[in-house]
Amino acid sequence: MPELAEVPPSIDGEPAASVANPALAAIMASEALWGEGRLSPGDAKLDIDLANALAVQKAAKLFLFSAETAARPIAIIKALNCKIESFEANEVIKQKADDKIKAAGLSKSYNSTKFDGQPGSLPKNKADAVLALYAATSAKNLEQIAFSIVRSLKPSGTAMILDFVLRHAEDDIVACKGDEAREFLLEDDITKLFAAAGLKIRSDEDWGAPLLNAYYARQSEILENWEQIQAKLISAGGIEAAQSLLSQTLVWRARLDALKLGRLTLRKFMLSKD
Repeated sequence: MPELAEVPPSIDGEPAASVANPALAAIMASEALWGEGRLSPGDAKLDIDLANALAVQKAAKLFLFSAETAARPIAIIKALNCKIESFEANEVIKQKADDKIKAAGLSKSYNSTKFDGQPGSLPKNKADAVLALYAATSAKNLEQIAFSIVRSLKPSGTAMILDFVLRHAEDDIVACKGDEAREFLLEDDITKLFAAAGLKIRSDEDWGAPLLNAYYARQSEILENWEQIQAKLISAGGIEAAQSLLSQTLVWRARLDALKLGRLTLRKFMLSKD
């Protein structure tokens, strides 16, 4: 596959004034890379397939961790006509998602809450299903998510966690550098953590191929329009947004290269209360 430029974009004249909020610059870069409403690789089909795996029915309540900036809940609501309750720690991301949901006319099917990361702050036994995608950045963070699922899920409900898993401890620095630095957990550690939280693994499936397919489809679009994407982003977000575009491009390429090499796997855990 052709390579994207790995140098900061060059521009003629003075760059646009930088956006005041670095978090907003990063969001602008993410959406330039992955599409409107997305902060990571994916597409509507993948989102809907995951929600379907949870057997979400019409009018069911789905708790969503990592709605990103709304492409995911918009796709799921339109396809399945369910109700989504989104929990987001980043206020900038939350507001962007809220605005897009309102513009799409889906406010009656969607509500978002600023989430402090503490399971005790969540409604108890209210979710028919819980979906958490790429939501953990560390062992502590995954532990919070696991206990959040136990608290919020109805006894009869089903949850899903989709995230990267490290195959070998010696690979612990794979794709962990840059603005999106994170810790990848070993599979044994994750399964022990689920058990400690009171979650039972119903199934465990490799989901790497669907993500790679979505990634390469998007990369084809990016490569065809790379100069326009750079110019538009610089005009709107200044050099910080352009630098974030480069950083995120390299980080995600490293992650997915590690996925292809078998150093990381993307696992779909289907869970229920123990």
